[in-house]
Amino acid sequence: MNAKQIRIYSDSQLIVNQITADFAAKDASMYAYLSTAHRLLQSFQAYEIKQIPRGENSHADALARLASAINDKVRRKVPVEILAQPSTVQARKLRYRSARYTVINDVLYKRGYTTPYLKCLTAEQGDYILREIHNSVCGDHSGSRSLAYKAFRQGYFWPTMHQDANSLVKRCDKCQRFGNVPHIPAEPLTPIFGIPYAIITDNGRQFDSELFK
Repeated sequence: MNAKQIRIYSDSQLIVNQITADFAAKDASMYAYLSTAHRLLQSFQAYEIKQIPRGENSHADALARLASAINDKVRRKVPVEILAQPSTVQARKLRYRSARYTVINDVLYKRGYTTPYLKCLTAEQGDYILREIHNSVCGDHSGSRSLAYKAFRQGYFWPTMHQDANSLVKRCDKCQRFGNVPHIPAEPLTPIFGIPYAIITDNGRQFDSELFK
C-alpha cells in the first residue's frame, strides 16, 4: 500500500514494551519475534506503537487470529458481519416460514389456506413451465400477471414467479411486435361536479337537477 508512516495499537503490554526497549526479550522465541518485528518496522519512515485496553482491540484481535489460522491458499480476505440483532430472531423467522411448507415423498410443497399444495420448483424449472404456458402449442402469449396466475393455478410455486413472468413477457419477440400498445397519453383524473340533467314528471314539467341540491 506504499504506506510510509504507521501507528500500531496492541493490547499486549509485553510486546509493546519489548519493541520500545523498555523490556528485554529473554526467551529465544520472543527474541526471534522481536527481531522480525524490528526488521519489518525498518521499511517505514516513522512508526508509533501504543498499548490499549483489550476491550478496545477485540475486533483487530479476532481478525489477526483468523488471518494466522487460515490456509495460505485461501485469499486473505476475512468477511466480518456485525449483527444488528441476535441471530435467534432470524432463526425464529425461518421456523415460522418453514411451517408453510411440507415434504411429501421427498418433494417440497407449499401450504395454502384456500389452495391445494403447490409443488415448489427451482428457477430453471419455473422458467420452463412459464415458457410452455406462454408460447407453446396452446400458448396464448398472455400478460405477465395472467401468466403467473396460470402457473399458480396449475399447482406450481417458486419465490420469483411474478418477476420471472414479467421478464419472460418482456423478452418475448411476438409480444413486443404484436402486443396491444396504448397510444393515448396518460392524463390525470379530472373530477366532474354538478352536471345538470332533466327530470320529466307526469305532467310534462321539466326540472333541473341543480335545483334539488
